[in-house]
Amino acid sequence: MNVSYHLRWKGVTTGPLTPEQVREQFRAGKISRFHEVSPNQRDWRPLAEIPELLPKPPPAPEVAAPTVTPTGKRTLTPLSRASRVEQPNDTPDEPAPPLSRRPPATTDEAECPNNALPAGGQTAFCTSCGKPLATAAVFCTHCGAAGPGPDPGLRTTARPAVSGLAIASLVLGLLGCSLPAVICGHLARRKIRNADGALTGSGMALAGLILGYVLLILTVMVAGMAGMLLPALGAAREKARRINCAGNLKQIGLACKMYANDYNGCFPPDFKFMLESKYLDAPMIYICPSGTAMPAATAGQLDDPRHCSYLYFGGGYTEDELGDNSVLAADRDNNHPKFWNVVLGNGSVAGYQSGDDFTTVAKRNGWRIPAPRAPK
Repeated sequence: MNVSYHLRWKGVTTGPLTPEQVREQFRAGKISRFHEVSPNQRDWRPLAEIPELLPKPPPAPEVAAPTVTPTGKRTLTPLSRASRVEQPNDTPDEPAPPLSRRPPATTDEAECPNNALPAGGQTAFCTSCGKPLATAAVFCTHCGAAGPGPDPGLRTTARPAVSGLAIASLVLGLLGCSLPAVICGHLARRKIRNADGALTGSGMALAGLILGYVLLILTVMVAGMAGMLLPALGAAREKARRINCAGNLKQIGLACKMYANDYNGCFPPDFKFMLESKYLDAPMIYICPSGTAMPAATAGQLDDPRHCSYLYFGGGYTEDELGDNSVLAADRDNNHPKFWNVVLGNGSVAGYQSGDDFTTVAKRNGWRIPAPRAPK
């Protein structure tokens, strides 16, 4: 049964590879003994702990042992590693020759295609053990140290790139886009952690996160304060509109009094006549600020509720007939939420807070609503 293996180095997984392919990559210097190997991508072990995946070491060269001939001349006898024994040295101790960090390649190494000379004819040597490296080797096949070879895809020596999400998070935070800045910041930090050094920009992502969260907190605080202040602002605005409406009714009452003084105590027949006779010739006076009516373009439109916000009850009555507690003019329904403004026959303006209709409000306050009468 053939078993395939996966290789892992700094979070990057390659494979599946057969044992022979693993050995070939090791011979080429593309992987080292420190790479992790797993047949199922769950149980990872260093390559050094699986000897069957490592290539067999080449046989040791025979070492010559010194011997002394009868004539007193010293010769070297080739011995294998297995038969090598310590030979007594009758000659005085001589200093050993210095070891070279870059020994010449042996016959076997020179014939090995992995140790081919690079361009220019110069041999690359391992900086750790001094032995020659393969041309495309990234790791030394002898000691496992990192070599100067090109990037085979298992490790990188390029300068890490800056995360685009980290830049976007910082820019969005500076522009005031709080939620996108937070999202981009978290995504950038996660990608930077998983990149295993291939991405940078964690500081920018953190700055974008801080700006985003600060803006979110400020937004929530401002929204909460606005939620508490808006009802109060709305109530104050409506109160101002009620006061403006009461001012309109006050002017209507004064105009009716002026007309009654000119016409023997008789009130004007309707708003149309008041506008045409110039006693109250401003169309905006007949519009309640809280209502939906639009100013009249002509005097005839004042009979339409869409162009007049008030009801008039003085047509056909005199000052004596109407009395002080009778309603001269009042708000139409729904001008104000649960509130009514009225002007009485004596010219005074009153307001009442109630959710009932105008007839019920008038009875509760003792106001008399005159019946419609033909103008005099």
